[in-house]
Amino acid sequence: MTQLVEVIWEDIVQDASWNTDCDCLTVTSVGYLKENSDRYLKIGGSLTETGEVAGILAIPKGCVMKIKFLSRAATQTEEVSNEHRDPSTNNL
Repeated sequence: MTQLVEVIWEDIVQDASWNTDCDCLTVTSVGYLKENSDRYLKIGGSLTETGEVAGILAIPKGCVMKIKFLSRAATQTEEVSNEHRDPSTNNL
């Protein structure tokens, strides 16, 4: 099973104006762990039906401040009806 993680990381910022100072932003991202190497932490926002992680965000390891491993245990699930879906447009 693919691990769900919360990553707190410092984003790189560029300011092309005449300002002489700018600050990096601290960002929190949640996703499915794809890779945790020496250089990168890669997480994805989606899982395919075959379990592949998709929608990858690659964060340089030097920007990662904290990784929290989350539980995927569901406390409640709900079935969603697709009876109003228009199959010709794939819209609800």
